[in-house]
Order: sequence, then structure tokens, then C-alpha cells
Amino acid sequence: MYKKLLEKLIIVFLNLTIEGDEMKSLDIHNTIPFEIKNIKAIVFDLDGTIYPAKQFENQIKPNMVKHAAKTLNIDEESARKTLALYRKEFRSSVLGLQKYHEIDPKIFLESVFNDIDTSSALMYPGLLEELQLLSTKKSLKLLTNSNYSHAEKMVTKFNLTNVFDNIYSVDDWNFIRKPNIEVFDGLVERLNLPSESILIVDDSYLNLEIAHHKGMRTMLVSNQIVEAPYYWEMHKREKHLPQSFIDLAAHNITTLVKEINNVLIKNSNT
Repeated sequence: MYKKLLEKLIIVFLNLTIEGDEMKSLDIHNTIPFEIKNIKAIVFDLDGTIYPAKQFENQIKPNMVKHAAKTLNIDEESARKTLALYRKEFRSSVLGLQKYHEIDPKIFLESVFNDIDTSSALMYPGLLEELQLLSTKKSLKLLTNSNYSHAEKMVTKFNLTNVFDNIYSVDDWNFIRKPNIEVFDGLVERLNLPSESILIVDDSYLNLEIAHHKGMRTMLVSNQIVEAPYYWEMHKREKHLPQSFIDLAAHNITTLVKEINNVLIKNSNT
């Protein structure tokens, strides 16, 4: 009862502090609470962060089940249970397919992601221009739980080829996915930077929680599955409000990237 009352009070407070359409998507933070000049790399998630995730989320799990059922020659309900067991045992269902059925994880994921219809996927309005500007000032990376070919396809589709220096996919971490800590350990090692100089932009608070514990800066953005002031956690399939370890949060990623650009421009003129 008290939890629901607290949520209602927070929502009322957030609604009272919103002024104008431009600021409508901002919620608990409307200024950058750290020195952006000290950030050396900004690492963006892909699905749900660069573009809305609802269409993607509605396809990825059913496709995994469908292709597992076909590959193992079992019905889809059995395939769903099998994948869940392997995910629990190996933290990655495709590693279970590899261990017990000698199925190549890379080839399996290729078939799954190739079957996803992304023809109607669109970036958030205005984000391309802001990312292009930001890439002239900071090193931008992509960190996704999707496989490399899907990430590369979406980067090409959205004209982001010259925006991101590197694409890190599930292929890079032996098919272990965020929020497992190995992904963030591997990222810090690949970037060869102090954790505190890395900013992670993601639509999952679980991913950002691990990044925070590693000493990184965190930015939560909405995947547009639920309406403000709530956010949607895809790993748990639940709505939530931003947690205390989130440095910056907004329902409009374009607004936040624009704010970063404005701060950088201001700093360069002083």
C-alpha cells in the first residue's frame, strides 16, 4: 500500500515540475550531474535505445523459440522450456544448445536475427543529427545483446556507420549478455579506459546497475514500451521508476544527447 502511495506522490511531483513540450520527457534529472568533459567514451545500447523496442521485443523471443523448435525437432512449448533451462544453467540459452546439441551459437543466432522484420524500424526523431554532432566531440561505441550482423544491419540502416567507432555484440563475450558482469569487464578491458570516464546509455536499469557498480556513469532512456513517468525493464518485463544509482534519465534520448552537445559546446567556448 505504501509503495503504491509513494509512486503516486512521485508521479504528481514529476508532473508538477514539467514545463513545456520540449521538457515533457525529462523526469528526475534535468541537468548533467557529472563533468561531461571527463567522459572519454559514450557507449550506447542499440535496440530500445537508438530506436523504439516494442516491435523488436515482440519478435526476438518468439523467433528464438521457433528456431529452437525447428532445430531440435520438438514443439514450441518444449523449446521454450528447454531454452529457459539452458539460460539458467549457462546464462545463455545458445550455450546450452552448443553443449548438449552441438549447435553453433553464431549460426543459430544468425538465423534468429535474420528472421526479424526491421523494415519499419525508425530512429527517434532528431537523434541522428545529435549523434553525428556528438561523434565529433566524443568517442561513441555501441554495446548490444544482439548479434553482430543485426547490429551492423541497423547501424547501416540508420546511417550511423561513421558515428560509432566500434560495435560490441554478444559475439564478443562468448554469447554472454548484459547484465552479466563479464560484459562490462570486457568492455573496460577493450576500451582501456578508467571506468569513471565511461558513460553507458541504456534502456535497462539492470544493465546500468552493473555499470554503476563498475564505476561507470549511467544514463537511462525509455524504450517507449510504457508511458512516462515509467520505464520498461525488458529483462524482468516490468515497469519502474528510475533508481537512485541512475545519473541521468529521460524519456526522450534526443533531448539528453542534445543537452550533452550543448554542454560540450558551452565548455569549448569558455
